[in-house]
Amino acid sequence: MCQHHVAYWTGSTLRGHQEVAHGGDIPGFNGYVIRLPEEKVFVAVLSNGERSLLNSEVVAQQAAAIAIGDPFPDRKVIALASEALDAFVGTYKLAITARIRRPLATRWPSALRIEQVKQLCEEI
Repeated sequence: MCQHHVAYWTGSTLRGHQEVAHGGDIPGFNGYVIRLPEEKVFVAVLSNGERSLLNSEVVAQQAAAIAIGDPFPDRKVIALASEALDAFVGTYKLAITARIRRPLATRWPSALRIEQVKQLCEEI
């Protein structure tokens, strides 16, 4: 089942702590806010850039985890064969509207660039 987020606050957990969050994008800008009510923590990340340049949601989650003393572990780079990366290249249809079609996964010489879109549901 496809899920998408519109202009509202979502409730979830972050590192086992109750979280209320909201994010949004417009061309050239993105932002994300997280509130951890029990810990009295509020994080806001605003960016004058596309989500592909700075994912404000990830930055906000990392900052909130640090603020509560439970940071995420460092990420490790792994090597994948070209065939594994090629399997994800394609044009995808967003769940919000079938009229929007754009490449969300593009191939670079030694990497795969994936534009993160929460509304991604099916490949065309």
